[in-house]
Amino acid sequence: MTTAVALPVAKSPKKVVSRAAERYLSKKQGTAVPEYPSVYIFVNPTSGGNKAGELMKLGMEKMSFQDKGLEADVSIFDIREGPSGEKPAFMQLRDLLDSPQGPAMGDYVRVVVAGGDGTVMWVLQELIQHGINTDRVCIGIIPFGTGNDFSRATGWGPSAPSDFPGSCLSGFRTWLKRWLSATIKQFDIWEVEVDLDDDGGVIYQLKGGKKVPLTETDTEVGNATDRKLKKLVKPMCNYFSTGVES
Repeated sequence: MTTAVALPVAKSPKKVVSRAAERYLSKKQGTAVPEYPSVYIFVNPTSGGNKAGELMKLGMEKMSFQDKGLEADVSIFDIREGPSGEKPAFMQLRDLLDSPQGPAMGDYVRVVVAGGDGTVMWVLQELIQHGINTDRVCIGIIPFGTGNDFSRATGWGPSAPSDFPGSCLSGFRTWLKRWLSATIKQFDIWEVEVDLDDDGGVIYQLKGGKKVPLTETDTEVGNATDRKLKKLVKPMCNYFSTGVES
């Protein structure tokens, strides 16, 4: 399984068609083109000592930028909202990709993670849980975590600016331009499966600083029960970097 990861490197020069020209051509040809590129930002408000939560304090779920050199429709969501596999934000993203108004095949929706390494994997897991084709999204990062090794390895830096999103969203606009112009590279994502014997042990998770058994209801959607989990499947990224906490 692979997912696209956006790297902050300028794209090679190529012929540019304006959005107005694109919309005109789409009407002539009977095809649909999104008004502007779509950017979905998934925020883990507790990341970075709750600093990532500043994005949620903006009080705007949707923003449209129509500045010179910056055109984008931005949606901001709290990743914690909704049960796993049934999160409204991810269902909205899935519907966009499946709709005629969504990006054409071969184009991407930018998915930006405001959090740390764990939040990146959380977003990826939810994309998979919601049946979203990961080949149609590319991932950028606002590094709000502790180590941010994944962000360092993919060129997004060790941490978010201290004043992010900035006065009048100045810092936010700068990062938005980087996401939209970044080179897109493929990044391998592995799937790790843990199976316990019938008479084996217990898979634990940390909740509120306490170790508690992981149950079916913690990981599955639908007819799950409170039985202790015997099989756990998780995505994992594998990259080389020097971890700051190593």
